Amino acid sequence: RPPSPDGGNGGITSFELSINGQEYAHGGASFTFTPSMYIARISPPLIPAFSSFDIAVLGENFGAVPRPLWCRIGGITRDAVWISGGMTACPTPESLVPGAYELELSSNGVDFVSSPTQLLVRPEV
Repeated sequence: RPPSPDGGNGGITSFELSINGQEYAHGGASFTFTPSMYIARISPPLIPAFSSFDIAVLGENFGAVPRPLWCRIGGITRDAVWISGGMTACPTPESLVPGAYELELSSNGVDFVSSPTQLLVRPEV
């Protein structure tokens, strides 16, 4: 997990800007750091091909209140469903063919964190 200036707990910190490293603008500016999301595991880790499932993503720092989240599976990004600060649901694309896929989660649609295990898609029976 990448460190944040506050040691990983999140929070608000103030900062000042300088062009020359000696004179600083004083304006009371602040920046809010949020702890990095962390995926511990996914469930189920194995699904049949060409099917639609909601994959439970379990981890930390998904947000204390409902907020927009995005899942990316096999290069396809979809809206995730926030359940709690430690759980969200990722809908799988019905177009997944058999194989192993990285499951990723994002709180801004740009920066994604990856699951430690891949989502396995088995052939239809």
